[in-house]
Amino acid sequence: MEAGTSVSQDLPDSYKGIIYIIEGSGFFGENEVRASKGQVLELGHGGDNEAGEINITAEEPLRFLLYAGKPIKEPVVARGPFVMNTEEEIRVAYQEYMQGTFLK
Repeated sequence: MEAGTSVSQDLPDSYKGIIYIIEGSGFFGENEVRASKGQVLELGHGGDNEAGEINITAEEPLRFLLYAGKPIKEPVVARGPFVMNTEEEIRVAYQEYMQGTFLK
């Protein structure tokens, strides 16, 4: 974004996410939180409201990544390339992978 420009991104209240600042600085959200290169901002609280947006204003030339989505509200277990809900599911996934029967 060019310095002094603003953008508004629809972002449902039910979403959670982050903004990672790649370069520059700007002001984010209704409280106009200032963030700059290398900082990460946490977004949302996973509520039930589907309406919402985030406003972003570039203080100087600004590049950022916005990652957001609706929480799945399930346990998550990650090991290597596998992501499952339980340690047991991870164990089975590794076993099936090693046997050549992993077809998920």
